[in-house]
Amino acid sequence: MSGTVHNNTTEFDRTKALLGQSSSQRNVRYLSDAYAGQNYNPQYSITPGFHATDLLPTFYDLNVDLTLFGHDESHPLISGFGSFAQAYQSYLVSHARSGDPNTYAKTFNISSCDQLAEGR
Repeated sequence: MSGTVHNNTTEFDRTKALLGQSSSQRNVRYLSDAYAGQNYNPQYSITPGFHATDLLPTFYDLNVDLTLFGHDESHPLISGFGSFAQAYQSYLVSHARSGDPNTYAKTFNISSCDQLAEGR
C-alpha cells in the first residue's frame, strides 16, 4: 500500500491500515495533491480517530436542557468534552466564514490545519 513500511503487528492494526489506505485516505490524498495550495487537510487525532468519530464534536451541543420534577436544568452531555467540541466547531465555522479554518478558530488542544502548499 503506497510503498510505506508499516509496523502493524496485530490483525486489527493491519485491517485498519488496509481499510484506511484503500478507501478514504488515498482518495483524500489524491484530491489534496491535485488541488495543492487551495485546500486544507485537518488531522483529527482524538482517540479513537476512526471514520465518522468527528461527527460527535461537529454536532455537539454544550448542554442538554432537561426538565426534572418541574425544574429546568442544564447538564453537560459529556463532562469535559464541551471545550474540545467548541474549538473543533470553531475550525469548521471559520472555514465557512473566511475560507481558512484558522482565521477565527479557538484553540484548545488542537493543531491548526495546515495548507499543503505551505509545507508545514
